[in-house]
Amino acid sequence: MTGGDGGDALIGSGQSSGTAGAESVSTGIATGGTGGAGQDGVNGGAGGTAKLYARGNKDKATGNTAIGGNGGLHGATGGAATIDFNGGGGAGGSITNSTAVGGNAGAGDADGSTGGNGGAASIGATNGTTVTGGHANAGNGGAGVEGGKGGAGGDATIAAKPATGNLTGTTTGGEGGTGTGVGATGGAGGAATNGGTGGAGGIAKIGSDATGTATGTATGGAGGTATGAGSAGGEGGWAQIKAGNYQGLSGGMASGTTTGGKGGDATVAGSTGGDGGGSLIMAAGTGSVATGNTAKGGNGGNATAAGAKGGEGGFTNIAALNNSITASTATSGNGGIGKGGDGGKGGDGWIQAYPWDDPTADPQGTTIVNGQSTAGNGGDGGTNGSGGAIGGKGGDGGNSTFWQSGNVTSTNGVNAGGHGGSGGNATAPGVSGDGSGGAGGNGGVGGNLAGVLGTGGNGTNGGNAQPNGTAGTTGSNGANIPG
Repeated sequence: MTGGDGGDALIGSGQSSGTAGAESVSTGIATGGTGGAGQDGVNGGAGGTAKLYARGNKDKATGNTAIGGNGGLHGATGGAATIDFNGGGGAGGSITNSTAVGGNAGAGDADGSTGGNGGAASIGATNGTTVTGGHANAGNGGAGVEGGKGGAGGDATIAAKPATGNLTGTTTGGEGGTGTGVGATGGAGGAATNGGTGGAGGIAKIGSDATGTATGTATGGAGGTATGAGSAGGEGGWAQIKAGNYQGLSGGMASGTTTGGKGGDATVAGSTGGDGGGSLIMAAGTGSVATGNTAKGGNGGNATAAGAKGGEGGFTNIAALNNSITASTATSGNGGIGKGGDGGKGGDGWIQAYPWDDPTADPQGTTIVNGQSTAGNGGDGGTNGSGGAIGGKGGDGGNSTFWQSGNVTSTNGVNAGGHGGSGGNATAPGVSGDGSGGAGGNGGVGGNLAGVLGTGGNGTNGGNAQPNGTAGTTGSNGANIPG
């Protein structure tokens, strides 16, 4: 049985059609109704929409709030929230200090279903309308249950239609829904425009307390895209598999694959790609075992427009606190590629095997066998960065570390720092007339706390320069520990 949809809410000024009714004012709060819960695994009702309209010439919408209704349980979509000049409405109007909040989506049911998508939030200007102090906050995606996928966060937008209005404000894309259980996938974050921040990708996690076993696949959602000047891509969602309780020292077994979500791309000059999501596999407590695992950090968001910067790669950590790590691989995310701007830093990586409560002693002799930790590479700097003439700096490679101490031993391990990204080239003289290449990124450190097993990453060449410019410096190689 499907839950009923929530009721819509509307506040408007001016007549219902046309552009007469000049200089009318709308003010107030419109809240869409919550969707009804579904029964027997059937979808809940969608959240009601909330709309505020100013229709006539020089109409004003001041101090308004539009709140979309929340979706009902079992994966219903959150209601959209809209503040707008309706149907090509009047010229010269204004929207001031108004907020649109998309409704949150309903969670999935208990049978592996997908959470609903978060409601969109939008503020729209038409025919020379101005938007001042606007806030658009999209709804969050619904959680996925029992292996279901988290719903996507809603998009948040402040836009001119056509692009003649003056716009100021902030937008926040909705967070992707959390995915839980085996095969969980966090929802993607919503996009952001006009100085906003894309929604973070949904978290994906698999967990078992006490002496339980946690196994499966967890994938964090991708961060939302940055689509406006000064915007930032959302962070990729965190992914984790965790067994045991390190606070109570009870043992657990963790195995599987975790992948942090990719940071949101930066698509407009002056924007920055989001950082990749972290990736964690942990077996905690006495007798804990982490075996056959693969942890991958999310890559930083790439820059796809001149002057944009890449995001940092996500970190990785595989940890067995008090017993053993066997045949496990941690590969951190690569930094995002700059386009004119700097490349992002590669993610750091850890394989960790010391007792959480006393890193100096390990009575059980924790072992790391066939463990591999590889830090992420720095993103390449973009061509013609600052001022159109200096290549972007290559991102530094991430550091890689085996955290081990006391009686911890390592066998057949690989522990490598990430390589630095290449410096960007200068292909035009630019404003200063020199056209210098960007510096190459530094290589990451490779090593561990016990003073064995480490290979530093390579520093990378700087970018080429114009005849009157200076080539970018070469990044330094990462230290080998021991050196």
